[in-house]
Amino acid sequence: MVYEIFLENIRLAVAGQLGSSFSVSLRQIPKNNGVLSDSLCIQKPPSTVAAAIYLRQFFEEYENGLPVSCIVSEILNLYTGHSLPATLHPEQFLRFSSARTSLACKLINTADNELLLSQVPHIPFLDLSIVFFLFLENDEEAFTSIINMEQLSQWNMTETELFTEAHANSPRLFPPILQELGDAIEGMIQNGSAGDEEEPASAVPDFCNDPQPLHVLSNTKGMNGAYCMLYPGVLKEFADSYGSDLIILPSSVHEIILVPDTSDSRYDEMNEMVKEINCSDVSEEDRLSSHIYLYSRLSDRIFLPSGISSKIP
Repeated sequence: MVYEIFLENIRLAVAGQLGSSFSVSLRQIPKNNGVLSDSLCIQKPPSTVAAAIYLRQFFEEYENGLPVSCIVSEILNLYTGHSLPATLHPEQFLRFSSARTSLACKLINTADNELLLSQVPHIPFLDLSIVFFLFLENDEEAFTSIINMEQLSQWNMTETELFTEAHANSPRLFPPILQELGDAIEGMIQNGSAGDEEEPASAVPDFCNDPQPLHVLSNTKGMNGAYCMLYPGVLKEFADSYGSDLIILPSSVHEIILVPDTSDSRYDEMNEMVKEINCSDVSEEDRLSSHIYLYSRLSDRIFLPSGISSKIP
């Protein structure tokens, strides 16, 4: 009950500070893997876009003794500091002609996102699903918005047509980056990765003493980087360089780990490792899968451990 009262008090205080020209409401926003985030949504008509500020972290600050007045100030500073710049007009992206170059793809787990997938266009890929989002960026900020069925209808497009556009854009908007594991970990430490959507935390297992060459595949923004394994030629080029097939460990939705598949590879042990990493090091929202995937360089296909395969788009 204390938490619900806190949320309502924050809503009333922020609404009082902003005045009657703003709409301030509480919403539970669905995130990846069925996670619901309690959010304060601030909208200023006539704009149809609302800024969503997640409140759980502020409740933790409140429990640690921070006064509500200070939390309200933090929220207002966050809102004013992260509002969409004047150069970005979300309403223009209601037109496909304006949105098409900002479309991109990401991978999510199918079974863990049944509700979300009933509301958004998607393309199945093995036991995962490809979903689509708008990516808006200027020099300082980046904003994302998932594409829903209503937008697809407004654009008079099919899911396949949407995939064609977004899949072609993704390598341009999110260029792939492949690093040795040690270099990737060092970069994460230096960058001090936080765990929010704009700067996702990467959960990479402790393989540093493993004799096999291990590489982390993501993108230059460190955001939804697991989709890079579906970029044309990325896995093929890496597999050819080692002259072997690959084992794919889904570290999170933001990156994967590539391991050359050798005759002594132990798939069951690696599956257990992925499960353990998910439980101990990856937030529920960032989890992609609980098992490994296999890549054949001969057929250029990704396989489930059971042998079911899918051609890379």
